[in-house]
Amino acid sequence: MKNPFALLGSNVIYDNPYVTLVEDQIVCPDGSAGVFAFTRIKPGAIILALSADRKVCLVREYKYAVGRATL
Repeated sequence: MKNPFALLGSNVIYDNPYVTLVEDQIVCPDGSAGVFAFTRIKPGAIILALSADRKVCLVREYKYAVGRATL
């Protein structure tokens, strides 16, 4: 499928070694101007710990972005 949006310009709003926040100025399919913001996340790894009998081990950890602990 062809991209129905036209890119007018792009700005990096924030950048660190792990994530980049980008804001694109676009023209929507209906001709109106718009802004589309998105994040680029650097490659990483996720580990799922299993016991010898194949049980999943979960860890409760405080997540700053959501303001609470998550599993």
